[in-house]
Amino acid sequence: MVRKFVYTAGLICISVNITACATNAVAVSPQLYNTKFKLETQNVNSQKVLTTLIDTQPPPAFNGNPYDIAGLNWSIQPLMFDYLCDYSPFPEKSFRESLLESYKLEENILTMKLRKDIKWSDGSPITIEDVITNYYMQVGRGDFWSYADAINILDNNTIQIKYITESPLLLNISFAYPITSPVEQYKDFAIQYKEIIDQHRALNSATNTYYLTKEGNEILANVNKEMLSYKPNPTEVLCSGPYIIKSTTTSEITFIKNPHYYMQLPFEAIRGLRGGSSEAFATSILEEQYSLENGGLSPDMSIKIENLYRDTLRKVYVPELSQIGYTFNYNNYPLNIPEVRKALCHATNREVLLYVAERGSFLSDTKNSGLIPSMVKMYADEEFYHTLTDYNYDLEQAQNLLYSIGWSKNEHCSLKPSPPHHSSPVRC
Repeated sequence: MVRKFVYTAGLICISVNITACATNAVAVSPQLYNTKFKLETQNVNSQKVLTTLIDTQPPPAFNGNPYDIAGLNWSIQPLMFDYLCDYSPFPEKSFRESLLESYKLEENILTMKLRKDIKWSDGSPITIEDVITNYYMQVGRGDFWSYADAINILDNNTIQIKYITESPLLLNISFAYPITSPVEQYKDFAIQYKEIIDQHRALNSATNTYYLTKEGNEILANVNKEMLSYKPNPTEVLCSGPYIIKSTTTSEITFIKNPHYYMQLPFEAIRGLRGGSSEAFATSILEEQYSLENGGLSPDMSIKIENLYRDTLRKVYVPELSQIGYTFNYNNYPLNIPEVRKALCHATNREVLLYVAERGSFLSDTKNSGLIPSMVKMYADEEFYHTLTDYNYDLEQAQNLLYSIGWSKNEHCSLKPSPPHHSSPVRC
């Protein structure tokens, strides 16, 4: 779990004295040491229980619904639920079959064949109907139904998805969801979601994507409310992945092997320890309670831990396919004015934010393409990319954009609308 620093305009109240925001702070890259494992000579010690960080709600709120905020969330889903395919971006982008035996994307048609030896944790087979149910459970929860046109069953082990467009990125949205929704438990909800897709979608011709109508969104809200009231016992949930929940307390969850998982597992059990507050989490790290954790530490605490356990600690640096960004509520003044949003982009010193929030991260894409920098070369059209405006750190340009819409400085050097607007002036 990487704690992100999200620059949210609604909370920060955008604005001040833009010229006073400069700083000499410089982003610092992490030192790479203690990063090598010797896995080829180190056998797993089965007498120890691997302890890792989880971030779930404690009982009694904690439940077995993977769609509920207090349910089986992202921090434990990889332990309990498997994917149709696993994704690896290196050395080149590839999807390796997991619950699938094979898949093939041709133009706008994706054909997928399930493995025949996959089972839920109660021993019942994982079927095509389970996979389709899982897809319908994603209505309103991701991009899949913005592009998927229809799902068809070809035989007992094969389904075909037809999309409204052609793109290799269709694989990313098709394989993005863990298989969490057995038809036995989620059939009634999936039927209602399917009706929304069949009867309450419209096509946006400008983007060539589907969207839900106003009525569709109203129905969706009601179905979601009903579905989120379903709160099964976490120890009774059917799992498609390697582990199931044996027990849970206010501080931890014990996972044991799924007896019907198709792969051999190196660990008999896993202990998931809730991090609690930042202070409690740091104390747990100092006491070596975690054998593996991805919670993230402040730079000072990280250095302290590294020095204290230099001989036994091993660090693994992995690519984070995300970037620090900021969101705008562009329905409210003054963020409904494009020049204000552009000025804020120019007035944001990304290097300083990274230095404070997450040292070692790379700068985000200053052209706001929607792609992280490492993916621009792979996915962006070079000619089109060069036509995009570069919103680099440029205070003078930020001021000029605000001047261009009639804003002026007051005696405190804050920029404000002219004539005065009912909203507060923009501060930095």
